[in-house]
Amino acid sequence: MKIFGRRRLGVQIHSAPQSVDLRAVGDKQFVTCSEAKIVFSRKMGGRVIRSGSQQVIVPAGVRTDLGSVPRIFRPLISVAAAPVPFVVHDWLYARSGYERALADVLMLALMDHCRTPKWRWQRRLAYWGVRAGGWAAYRRKSDADSS
Repeated sequence: MKIFGRRRLGVQIHSAPQSVDLRAVGDKQFVTCSEAKIVFSRKMGGRVIRSGSQQVIVPAGVRTDLGSVPRIFRPLISVAAAPVPFVVHDWLYARSGYERALADVLMLALMDHCRTPKWRWQRRLAYWGVRAGGWAAYRRKSDADSS
C-alpha cells in the first residue's frame, strides 16, 4: 500500500500455501522444512501494472522469527496460526533485489489470503507495524549487503 501520488501499490495473490512446515531451532527462531511458492501480480490503484504474474519461492532451510511483534501487541496478533505471510516477509527482507514496500504489501496480501490474524483490523495493525518499524531490519540487511 505504498502511496505513489494518489495511487496505492498492491498485490493480488494467485496462489499461496495456507501453511508451511517449521522446526524450532532456538528461542523464537524457526527453520522452514518445506518450500513455499507464492504467485502474485502487482497492482497500482486497483489495476494490474505488470502483465503476467511474478513468483516468490521460499526454499526449505530459511530461518525466521515469525514476525518481531512487540510484546504489548502479541495478544492481538497471533503469527503461529498461519505463518506463511511472516516467513515470506522475513525471506524478502533478507534477500537483495526486493524493495521493502513490496515485501510489506505482499505480507498484508498474504495475511488477507490466509485470513490470519482472524480479524482484518489485526492484519492492518501488523502491516502498519512493519511499515513503521521494519525500516531498521531492512536497513541492517542493506548495510550488511554493501559491506
